[in-house]
Amino acid sequence: MKQTSFSITIYDAGTEEYHNAEEMLEKVGVRMEAIYPDDREHPAYLKLTIDPAAYQKAMSRNAGRKQKAVMINGEFREISVAEVRQMIHEKGADETAAYLGISRRTMYNRLKEAEEIHNDTIF
Repeated sequence: MKQTSFSITIYDAGTEEYHNAEEMLEKVGVRMEAIYPDDREHPAYLKLTIDPAAYQKAMSRNAGRKQKAVMINGEFREISVAEVRQMIHEKGADETAAYLGISRRTMYNRLKEAEEIHNDTIF
């Protein structure tokens, strides 16, 4: 892939070059937004928001074993950190891990990772 460079200002928002930069950044988990304050005291600025999970996925080599999907009630789906914590509280860690079809250590690793990057879902 060839190197692409963009020279944009806040006032270029809406131009083709701005949208191209926005699209490229979104692919690596970065959202770009032009902010225009109502008052004249504060200048317009470019706000960049980074999604840690998407950024990590885009920047990794995709090496290693892929995460095992979780089957819940006969279907593959995501489960929230809160749901898993509630299940651990009610049923215990061993039974929860067995229900999710993963080891107890994997369950705790995914919980820790999700909490570190402030992600609501873990699987």
